[in-house]
Amino acid sequence: MFKTTLLFCFITFLSVAQIKDNGFYKYTFNNGKEAAFYKGYVNTFKLKEGTPLNFDGALRIHTTDILGVYRVEVLDTVTSLSGKLNITAYIEAPEGGREKVFIDKFPFEIKEAPSLHVFIGNSVSGENIDTSNLRLKVGFIEPLPVSNYKVAEVSLIIDKKEVITLNSEDFNQSVKRKLSRLNSGAEVRVSVTVKDPLDKTKRINAVFFIEP
Repeated sequence: MFKTTLLFCFITFLSVAQIKDNGFYKYTFNNGKEAAFYKGYVNTFKLKEGTPLNFDGALRIHTTDILGVYRVEVLDTVTSLSGKLNITAYIEAPEGGREKVFIDKFPFEIKEAPSLHVFIGNSVSGENIDTSNLRLKVGFIEPLPVSNYKVAEVSLIIDKKEVITLNSEDFNQSVKRKLSRLNSGAEVRVSVTVKDPLDKTKRINAVFFIEP
């Protein structure tokens, strides 16, 4: 009886503390405090103590080399717009040793990740590019979530004639010269292979035109 009461008080205390400190202050979702995970995106979840568990089959949770930092995937089969996350931790049991208990439980939203785009300068696929700003990056138009993809390879088809392959998003001086010498309206097709934080790859294609 004493053991059961102790565990109940422990859980109640932490739950009250969670509410008292105004929501999810102990937890960070993709470096923000909004309790939301994105589908089609490798989320980052951070917590100060405990271990996250999900029992409704919505998430796949991966550990990292950093204490308290987890990678979270929403499973493709999930159709629900919400789920619940359980936090477990070890406490000292009255009779000695440690026991694993639930210390928190709270809902989270499930959102579709925005479309991933290739940018050259401030332009996205279908737009004109300014040859004075040829910085390539991969990301989202929306401010959240923040893109966490790394560029592994870039292929350019310049004016439907020349194919150039690069191993990074940085255009070398030779590529920049070729692009700056193209006629107005010339087509530049781009195919970018990216890796997410779990080293899964995907390819994004785009087409740009030299600014008149």
